[in-house]
Amino acid sequence: MEKNNRILYGEMPRAYFNHGYAQIMMHLTNHPDLDIPEDKVMPDGFPLGRWLKEVRTGLQNHAFDEKQTARLETLGISYEEKEQTWESMYRMALEYFTRNGNVCMRPGYCTEDGVMLGAWLDRQRRYYMDLSEEQKEKLGVLGVE
Repeated sequence: MEKNNRILYGEMPRAYFNHGYAQIMMHLTNHPDLDIPEDKVMPDGFPLGRWLKEVRTGLQNHAFDEKQTARLETLGISYEEKEQTWESMYRMALEYFTRNGNVCMRPGYCTEDGVMLGAWLDRQRRYYMDLSEEQKEKLGVLGVE
């Protein structure tokens, strides 16, 4: 409980933040999205689901410095609901598609704002079968299967 209160007031310990960031990066290499249950615990015992919930609360309360906020946003982490986050990444992909006529980009591609759009699209392709029918349909508009 004490840790949650510190986060609400912008005092998430930097080591805890960095460990969670590394864990979320590891999670994203194997999963298409940030749909992580609150009780998700990583093999090393790190409470990833709780960390993500705390981070979203911290973002909502502007508890992080600009660098931390930017790092989280490049991964698509926001205080919005998970579906809204997927939708915002999809909108960026749609804008790219509209400008370029395709979404053929390397996994390392970042938008001008530093959002890792290429990595997000790569995850959507790799875990396509795990996506909802609506998400598959939307990605189909972009030529993603």
